[in-house]
Amino acid sequence: WIPGGLPPGQDMNWTYVTTVAWASQDEIMCLAHRHGARAVIGPPRIDLDELSSPSARKAWIRTALDLVRSTYRDGIVFDYESPQKIGSIGAETYATLIAETKGYFHEVNPSYQISTCVAWSPDNIDGRGYPYADLAAASDLLYVMDYDTRSQVYDSQCIAGPNAPFPGMVKGMQRYFDIGVHPSKLI
Repeated sequence: WIPGGLPPGQDMNWTYVTTVAWASQDEIMCLAHRHGARAVIGPPRIDLDELSSPSARKAWIRTALDLVRSTYRDGIVFDYESPQKIGSIGAETYATLIAETKGYFHEVNPSYQISTCVAWSPDNIDGRGYPYADLAAASDLLYVMDYDTRSQVYDSQCIAGPNAPFPGMVKGMQRYFDIGVHPSKLI
């Protein structure tokens, strides 16, 4: 917010906005609700080693639900980006955590939204070997972080250029379709 300018969100065209992610400010949450949009927040701290046990995940999910309820938000958005090896316990724990969170939240309130941020492609970007088809099944929506896609530049000939070239976006989205993610789940 810029002093003397409009409060955050006041200058937005709300026509197509369905969800405001990371809506940590109450003013933004109220504005989103006034326009018929959801306001979701980030979850409590995620430590996949600690969350490998079912009892730890259950306690974490209760804490996350308490956070959502106490702040009058409409769900949470997962944005865990630490590297995990393909097939690792950590990667599987992350998918299980999201699935169990969605199940528990939807039992309490079917309109709660569980969304997950994912890399621009499901192909182990930056060492994030998550089970992306499982993340899609476990989430209401996937936010494809299709910006700054040049994170994996390995040769010196790629020093300058667009940081999110259109062909990369098309390839990444196609890869999500290839693994069975329905287009309606992708943002």
